[in-house]
Amino acid sequence: MFKKAAQQKQEVINGLRGGKGDIHITWLLNTEESFGKLKLSSRMVIPNGSEIGIHPHGPDAEIYYLVSGELECNDNGTIVTMNPGDVMITGGGEIHGCRNVSGKDAELLGFIVL
Repeated sequence: MFKKAAQQKQEVINGLRGGKGDIHITWLLNTEESFGKLKLSSRMVIPNGSEIGIHPHGPDAEIYYLVSGELECNDNGTIVTMNPGDVMITGGGEIHGCRNVSGKDAELLGFIVL
């Protein structure tokens, strides 16, 4: 299956998962398009000062891959700095969330796997 960029839904969500500010999301593939393997696949642009609120995962798991920028993330209670190329996975009832305090936009790929 091939899906053009123009076919991917885009939206802005304010207060994603209880966080602050706007997150600009491009929905890449839905569950049916991923043969039931992904609950979510997205490209997120997180402006400076915005955040994805802290939330749990389980029985699913979420993978974050930082494309550009810098994010301060809560990785199950430990604060880490994500830089381009870094990856984080959260599942098994663990929690995570990220905020952008870098002064510039961050681009994050997010995938929730079943």
